[in-house]
Amino acid sequence: MGRVCSPQSCGPKIFKLGKMILNRYHNHLCLVFESLDMNLRQALKRHTVGCCLYELYTGETLFPGPSNNDMLRRHMELKGPFPKKMLRKGAFTAQHFKRDMNFEATEDDPVTRKVSRRLILNTKPKGIGSKVSNLHSEDPKLLSSFKDLLDKIFFLDPEKRITVEQALSHPFITGKVK
Repeated sequence: MGRVCSPQSCGPKIFKLGKMILNRYHNHLCLVFESLDMNLRQALKRHTVGCCLYELYTGETLFPGPSNNDMLRRHMELKGPFPKKMLRKGAFTAQHFKRDMNFEATEDDPVTRKVSRRLILNTKPKGIGSKVSNLHSEDPKLLSSFKDLLDKIFFLDPEKRITVEQALSHPFITGKVK
């Protein structure tokens, strides 16, 4: 198994929630898409678990960023644009997306120290493989199984995302990698 993230290597924003260690980098979608829709909440929790699995396996944060906006941008670079149906349900969508549901990236200009905004219209996803393919020392079958699990966990449409039961029976979790 990969490296485990320690409080020293992951920074000070770590807190304990039950038996999982979480930080703000795992919860960016929950913060933006906070919703009373229980199905969406459950899907967002699975996303958080996926972030934790990636961090535990690789020792790196999957979506690091100075703001929720930057983490959303990174997420879309990895998986593509969010479904408009999902965006319409988000309580804080208007803070990051225009009325037509196009993403508005915000960045601090290091020279002027002002916030610059730019519209991101077409995001070609890199895929989770771009993040895990550089783990060359790992068993290729195990790595492929890990990538498959993460692809299913991070599926953008929460209604099509892997269920908890399916995730628990996934070969990467059960150790039955073929």
